[in-house]
Amino acid sequence: MEKTVRSKKTGLVRKLLGALIFLLLLGGIYGTYHFYTRYEQLKQNPNQVEQQEMELLKEEVGLLMELPEDEEPTVATVLDKDSLADQPFFAKAENGDKVIAYINARKAILYRPSTKKIIEVAPIYLEADYGNIVSDQQETVDEVEIEEDEPVANNRGR
Repeated sequence: MEKTVRSKKTGLVRKLLGALIFLLLLGGIYGTYHFYTRYEQLKQNPNQVEQQEMELLKEEVGLLMELPEDEEPTVATVLDKDSLADQPFFAKAENGDKVIAYINARKAILYRPSTKKIIEVAPIYLEADYGNIVSDQQETVDEVEIEEDEPVANNRGR
């Protein structure tokens, strides 16, 4: 009688072990299929992940503030906050924060996805803007130099 109980337990263990191996094999096949199809999709459209991330960021930030609708932003990730610490815009940045830049609207947004908060917003100044500022300043300096070159009457004795 003891042999029959033992053989029943052994048979049950074998069946359970066989079922477990079958389930693991089935899960492995499904996982392989799933990741292979994802790989093929990414091969056909390599920017798909970036586009999905950008859409998600625009949706999250769009709930917090008005975003320009007429352009697609450029997105960057803060990887080393210490190297950016000397720039005021990145003073409160953490690794993993996203910089969302709208070039035409000249707006940069520092966004923290982990807390879903906007950390900083700043205007973007392009090289052309600096050129205009420098040329405006140069015109003022030129005008001052012209005025200094003209003779000035000495009014000290009066």
